[in-house]
Amino acid sequence: MPSVYVYNGATGAQVAAARGQVAIAVDALRASGTITTLLARGAGRVIVLAEPHEALAVRDALVAEGEAVLLVGEKGGVKVQGFDRGNEPVVAPTELAWTCVFTSSNFAYCCLAAREAPALLVGTTINAAACARAALRLAVSLGADIALVMAGFSQDQTRLNLEDLLACGCLLDRLDLRAANDAAKAALYVFGYLGVPGLAREFRATDHGAHLVSLAREDDISFLSRPDQLETVGARRAVLDLAGVPSVELTVGE
Repeated sequence: MPSVYVYNGATGAQVAAARGQVAIAVDALRASGTITTLLARGAGRVIVLAEPHEALAVRDALVAEGEAVLLVGEKGGVKVQGFDRGNEPVVAPTELAWTCVFTSSNFAYCCLAAREAPALLVGTTINAAACARAALRLAVSLGADIALVMAGFSQDQTRLNLEDLLACGCLLDRLDLRAANDAAKAALYVFGYLGVPGLAREFRATDHGAHLVSLAREDDISFLSRPDQLETVGARRAVLDLAGVPSVELTVGE
């Protein structure tokens, strides 16, 4: 059976890709949840780019071809000027464009760094069980191990992002496979110690969680701390070059 590793940031994502592992990009607050809910609520694809100016250029190029596009993303937790939505989960039913173009402070770099992995999924607490099942199927079929990649803090990959570690622990709990490195063991231990009832409290208390509380985004934290709400799992469909910049196209995995 596959083993499970936990890595941090874009560097960890590159390790997962180089080792031929099934990569799961984990950004607990909030990008993994935002992308999962966009796909669950009706978006057909989410195109992930590293920077806001790249997202704007790709949006403009697609619109010029006659395509309706929803521009989604943030920097520093705040919606980018000119974007349609910030990086917040789509909780209520709403009408979405088929194509969403997305960027964020941390997840986008991690996702792009893992783009050459044999398979790339988007996982977090709200789709943990479904993502675990999808990852296990892929890992068994590919003869590969699984890498949970914490998006972390893109500007300082030495910092530990506790909510990402907890989300990895939740995924590990659902995978029920061998934790192969110390980071994976730590994620499983911390999640096991806190349990599901402790997630919301700890999510709010983390560095990033406290920042979101200061931005009046507590409802996002509450929603994203409840495991196994959705069966939707985003998966890389393609690596694209749009408007001269690399991007990852995510759709609902099979």
